[in-house]
Amino acid sequence: MHPAIERLVFALVLALLGVSSCMDAWGAAQPSASGGEQETPLTDPLACEATQSDAGLHDVFFVSPDRGWAVGDRGAIWHTRDGGKHWVLQRSRVACRLEAVCFATPDVGWAVGGYPEPYLQWGSGVLLTTQNGGEQWVRQQRTKLPWLKRAGLFHPRAGWALGGTSGLFPSGAYRTEAFGAEWVPFAGTHAGSWVAGDFMSPAEGALVDLDGNFAVVRQGRLVTASGPQLGLRRAAQMRLLPGGKGWLVGQGGLVLCTNDGGQTWQPPPQALPEELARHFDFEALAVWGPHVWIAGTPGTRIFYSPDEGHSWFAAATGQSLPIRAMCFVDGRCGYAVGSLGTILATTDGGQTWVRQRAGGTRAAVLGIFARPEDIPFELLARVAGNDGYLTAVEVVCRSERGGAADAPGGLADRLAEAVLRAGGSEANVAWQFPLHPAGVGLSKAKTLALWDATNAGRGLEELESWVVARIRMWRPNVIVLGEVSGPARPEVALIQQAALRGVLQAADRGAFADQIERLGLPAWQVQSVYTALPLSARGAVVVPASQLADRLGSSVGDVADDARALLADRFNPGPESVAFEVLWQHGSAPRGGRELLGGLAEPAGSEARRAPLFPHPQTVER
Repeated sequence: MHPAIERLVFALVLALLGVSSCMDAWGAAQPSASGGEQETPLTDPLACEATQSDAGLHDVFFVSPDRGWAVGDRGAIWHTRDGGKHWVLQRSRVACRLEAVCFATPDVGWAVGGYPEPYLQWGSGVLLTTQNGGEQWVRQQRTKLPWLKRAGLFHPRAGWALGGTSGLFPSGAYRTEAFGAEWVPFAGTHAGSWVAGDFMSPAEGALVDLDGNFAVVRQGRLVTASGPQLGLRRAAQMRLLPGGKGWLVGQGGLVLCTNDGGQTWQPPPQALPEELARHFDFEALAVWGPHVWIAGTPGTRIFYSPDEGHSWFAAATGQSLPIRAMCFVDGRCGYAVGSLGTILATTDGGQTWVRQRAGGTRAAVLGIFARPEDIPFELLARVAGNDGYLTAVEVVCRSERGGAADAPGGLADRLAEAVLRAGGSEANVAWQFPLHPAGVGLSKAKTLALWDATNAGRGLEELESWVVARIRMWRPNVIVLGEVSGPARPEVALIQQAALRGVLQAADRGAFADQIERLGLPAWQVQSVYTALPLSARGAVVVPASQLADRLGSSVGDVADDARALLADRFNPGPESVAFEVLWQHGSAPRGGRELLGGLAEPAGSEARRAPLFPHPQTVER
């Protein structure tokens, strides 16, 4: 019997045993016949407290120095009542990414996000509301919104949101006066999708889309605004203040400010040192009066200005994982959240930071691939989903085939959700190394020329620097690379060469010393590097698609197919197996034999491995 048919029969057997489709996890709460919310239990075995512990966090909000919430991947909502001394999970009843959280009072608030539809290349929005401080979260489903990226509240019933566009919501920006039960789009249309924005009042705000186009909302209508050319960089976060002042940060050290409510943008009075800032992709931004705090990837430094950008200071965080969001309740008390469920806190205005919680401090496995289609999801399902090794995926090449690929619910978001669906912890896409705009394959020389053009003539050097920084940031035991598939994909060979050199340089304190001295990224020794092999090859490590992942109640092939469905536009049977061979191994590394992580001392619940999932109660054995 063909392996694909075997997996289909296997799935039918599981279905008869009562295992629902994995996509049931996305629809956590369905309206009852009476119009209220009726809870439907999540059936995805990865939608549990063990995996939510290391779920990346994307936003944080405090209503007082003691009481706050942080939200992120897998529907995770963390809450504290004592200033972060104790963080507890609140039950969201969804398994999708939550992008933003906001409260109007200590009891009334909401969280927004979205999830991808398999094969459809777009995403749907999610809005959760609470009126009792998060003791119960209710999903609003009366209005079908696109994927939501940002949201805020003006008072307990009125607020705003922005994200993708649709036929019903052509402007991509929305307002409500009914606590999210009904939404009205701001007047106007927009071809792109907003990724950052903020509002000063219900009728005045500013926005920027993924292509770097700026707009303002004036008297409830979208109006085009002026802004500098961002090039390949993406904006990530915006904050506006009463009186029209505001800030914007993004990739490649992007920092801009405005004095007219977002109508025009310019660099701050004193720019951050370019040789330092360009190594950071800024994502987190907090503003309190004249105080400004900025952070991002890597999360080793938080930049602080006490005087509206006239001077800047850098504070060490004591950790390297990406920081996605920050919140300050006054000029001294603040919080930062990011990858692997990390939450940091400061009580001295950001001069020193303390980690309050994290679901891990590094990744056991780091995958570095040219494109999303190179990711071996069967391997992720095995080592990350079933065995619990914290796994991060970095995609090097960004497609330049149009902005829609990176829109809310587009390729970047779908990639992140696909990796999560297979059990991984995080996936990112670099911005510095584009492919040809028309998707045309280029020679090795022309690929390097394209990268040189976007990296000041230093394409290969920047790639090696980027690889070394990612290794030092994630601190993996094992690196997995994509299959070198011949001259048609020269970027894969270039990345593999850069990765092998990067492994040696990441352990050398003399190589890229500025990363150690100025960025705060310590040297790191990788143990092993593996590369994927062609489908017909047999390698040192082989993962059959029919292999049972007992903790997931499925085969690794089924889990991989579900993950790929979030990236593909049609169903294609996965491979019968995936194989890998050792490209490089450190002299002191334990020999893993037939296992990728065999011999490595990473017990469950350690800094690079999550607590074990209990075997799924409805496996083939039962």
